[in-house]
Amino acid sequence: MNEVTVAFASQAVLGESPVWSPSIARLLWVDTLGASLNIFDPITGQNVAHAMPSPLGFVAETPAGRWIIGTGCHVELVGRSGERQRIATAPDGKAGYRFNDASLDPSGRLWVGLMNEELKEGSGYLYRLDPGGAAIARISPEGYIASTIAFPVPRPTSCAFDATGQHLFVTSARLGLSRSEIERAPASGGALLRIDYKQVTA
Repeated sequence: MNEVTVAFASQAVLGESPVWSPSIARLLWVDTLGASLNIFDPITGQNVAHAMPSPLGFVAETPAGRWIIGTGCHVELVGRSGERQRIATAPDGKAGYRFNDASLDPSGRLWVGLMNEELKEGSGYLYRLDPGGAAIARISPEGYIASTIAFPVPRPTSCAFDATGQHLFVTSARLGLSRSEIERAPASGGALLRIDYKQVTA
């Protein structure tokens, strides 16, 4: 017979969004109304709570080990020491709305729900965000994405072609990245990247 036990007496106001973190072998979860990002170690039973803006709707971890949280109507990256970077805002976000829960699909895309706090029927929204990494896209004259190429850095900043138009040079930044993020993407800010344009258009 299965037995249910208390893993941790959290006293959370509204516990949500439990997700296992392979990068640190801990369980991540949030207290939405208590405004805390929690990291639970099932071996020791220790839970570390980090204060965050309220309401805190969800936490997720990308395949690259980056943490994503939903604060109010915003999506943010959060570093291991608590530094935050806003990456998206719900187009329909307004007073009385907040992100409720989210999950990453097998392709690394974030599916996230926006809810009305008065729980009005038919008032919710579902969004998809592609936070899996940085890329450069070639836009066709008709306005659609003809091709993309992924980058080994999370923050490319600008780009320029050489005189032949055959090589695209790209700069990047490590400003604001945590030590672990730089370790996963060591070229950040420290390398001038080059793309063979023919490869992009092939």
